[in-house]
Amino acid sequence: MRWTVPLLFALLSGCADLPPLEPMPRQVPPGEPSPLARKASAPAYAPPRDDEATVLDMEKMLELLDRSPRLRAQKDMIEIETGSVIQASYMPNPNLMVEAEMIPIDDPGLSRSRNMVRIEQRIETAGKADARVALANERRQTAEATYFHARAKLMADAARELRAIVLVQEKIAVADRIRGLRVQLQTLSADLNQRGRLSDQGLVDVRVATTRARLAALDLQTEKRRRLANLESLLGVPPGSITGCTKVGATWLAPEQGAATTAILSRSSELILLDRKLSESRADLELQKSAAWPDVTAGLGYARGSRFGGDRESFFTVFFKMPIPIIDRNQGGQMRARAGIRAATGALESAATRLLNDWDGLRRDREGLLESRLLYSEHLVPELERGRTIAASAFAQGRTTRQDSVQAALKLEQVNLPLLDIELKLSDNQVDMIFLIGTRQR
Repeated sequence: MRWTVPLLFALLSGCADLPPLEPMPRQVPPGEPSPLARKASAPAYAPPRDDEATVLDMEKMLELLDRSPRLRAQKDMIEIETGSVIQASYMPNPNLMVEAEMIPIDDPGLSRSRNMVRIEQRIETAGKADARVALANERRQTAEATYFHARAKLMADAARELRAIVLVQEKIAVADRIRGLRVQLQTLSADLNQRGRLSDQGLVDVRVATTRARLAALDLQTEKRRRLANLESLLGVPPGSITGCTKVGATWLAPEQGAATTAILSRSSELILLDRKLSESRADLELQKSAAWPDVTAGLGYARGSRFGGDRESFFTVFFKMPIPIIDRNQGGQMRARAGIRAATGALESAATRLLNDWDGLRRDREGLLESRLLYSEHLVPELERGRTIAASAFAQGRTTRQDSVQAALKLEQVNLPLLDIELKLSDNQVDMIFLIGTRQR
């Protein structure tokens, strides 16, 4: 009998070392790397090397983005919640009580004593363990969805800056050509002024226009530096790591309204995140319902004692304890969980409506921008190119002045700036559309 209590203790203690429930990761779209890594994250962030501080294209930018500290921190949140899933799968440890007493203490000669060993185990009722693990797993999946949403937003912001930098670089090239043409006009105007064929006020106006062209070029250089700094901040690279950006990717065609609606409702990272939060609220309600039922405690004990006169006796005890569930002890928790479900449902429905309206607005803006670009590229620019060609030919034949030829070239270059502004708006529109339908930036 002396081995009964140690053996019982060993058996019940082993229950605490049962293997944890293995959390099942949510299926991710084909081609997307799963953010769930059971191993610890890398110890430190490695900034780009000096030879990596070059001109960026989209693929290089995405490589740097996946290494950014912001996403690494968000990815660690998945590891935190994965640990919570493992911890939630364990059952409570048993309790051991050892008791020895001698009665009465002031008269040892009576030799009355009792020794007892008791072990007890709290047993969770009403599916608390399963509900707790389910809630922890929902929180892990919410953390995973949060990571994907943060990654999509960061990708969209970085792609917007990269595309803007490419267009600003093109505007800088146009501004430099405009400045060069303005300098030529100023030289020609100064010569005409000396010969009395241009008034002093006319020469002043030409000089002012040349200075404005130089200021416009400087403003564009400042805008490029600012956007480069924004892109470096988004990617988490040291200042000065990016010197410029190159244009990549083919022409993107927006999907039809029906296909876009389906894509938004099924792939939008924001809606996926809100749906995970709704599932988390539902799992929380199930846990709160199970928490209303009290847990029970069962145990086994072994006692050995002596009575007056030295007689000894041994006995086993089996006991069962349970609080009396007079009232629902978790009404507030259930009320909170139900309110959380309503709030999560409202947020999901509101976000879905907002995203569909956003898409409709972006589609309308895109149609207007495409129409404006068509007028520029197929009507206005060709006419100005013909005007430049006619002016250059007339100057070569001596039928017009050099100033008229430069003016014609200047008009063509000047119309390129608003055309590039339209391209920038179209680029931002495209990035927003890609983010809404939940696809990869390209």
